[in-house]
Amino acid sequence: MHTTCDQKNWRNYLTSEKTQLPMITTDLAFLCIICVVLSLVTLSPLLHDMLKAEYLWMRQVSGNLFMVLLRRLALAMLLLFILSGAYQFFLSHRFYGPLANLRHTFSKIAEGDFSHKVTLHKNDFLKAEADQVNRVIDRLNHDAVTLSEKVENMSETLALLSHRERNPETTELIQNLQQSVDGCRDVVSAWTIARTDKG
Repeated sequence: MHTTCDQKNWRNYLTSEKTQLPMITTDLAFLCIICVVLSLVTLSPLLHDMLKAEYLWMRQVSGNLFMVLLRRLALAMLLLFILSGAYQFFLSHRFYGPLANLRHTFSKIAEGDFSHKVTLHKNDFLKAEADQVNRVIDRLNHDAVTLSEKVENMSETLALLSHRERNPETTELIQNLQQSVDGCRDVVSAWTIARTDKG
């Protein structure tokens, strides 16, 4: 069971494969180009001396130095490539994780669920934006609760008026208003509201 938990945690780091993996790949390709250019600039004088030097001993020394530097540069660049890949992987998660969370929260709001808030981890980016979205959700939630209470009050008032009123025109107007209030109630009842007790 411990391995499935570990696999699940690693899978969670790829929150948006369609954007996260291309970003990591592009960054690593750019790093690879930088490494190749750096190697060429560093090794080209030795390669020139190795191939074009007048003296044989100079060619041998240049060739030996070229091979030593090539091995060391290859090892250093491999290590740099691995460390950069890991850093890009975790950095992209800190950015795309909150974006996925915001996308999920917005889809919940679009479905009428005002009880779901954006939750971020300690080192994630976009904290200010998440706080602002949470304030909007709080406001929507508060307004939905208020609207729900007003609709119920209007419905009760219309029910009282319909029992007292005997005029047919007024009764018809009250019935039309009751239908409108019932439509509003249907809309409000479809929302998921995080109700808080007022104390």
